[in-house]
Amino acid sequence: MLDTAPARASAPSNYREVGVTTGCDDDSGAPWLHADRLYVFPGKPDDVIAHYTKTALAAGWKFEEDPAPGAPPATVEGACWTRTEQGRHLLLDVDLHPKGFSPEPEVGTGLAYSVSVGTARDGGKETCWQ
Repeated sequence: MLDTAPARASAPSNYREVGVTTGCDDDSGAPWLHADRLYVFPGKPDDVIAHYTKTALAAGWKFEEDPAPGAPPATVEGACWTRTEQGRHLLLDVDLHPKGFSPEPEVGTGLAYSVSVGTARDGGKETCWQ
């Protein structure tokens, strides 16, 4: 899923040749394993979310709608899907406002977004909106 991007999406100009980054975050005491990729896209957020919705569903991912009252639509903040593979519960997240990347992605015209696939070290049962 990290390599499936809408047509015209590309790595930010200051991220050429970087590709996928991986990490293990242990801030909360429950290690979170993840792989991430940054893209820039000259279109609209709706196009990004529509692309990943179609691609994720075709690959067996289940969309999770944000249950918070008054939560913005996926085309404002991003979207999340889940699936279980080889006993691991995985989360696929498309974030339309990626933060914490260094250097910050150079966008030009359009938007930057990140795609992340993650799981708890123990395979967990996390949901997108905990």
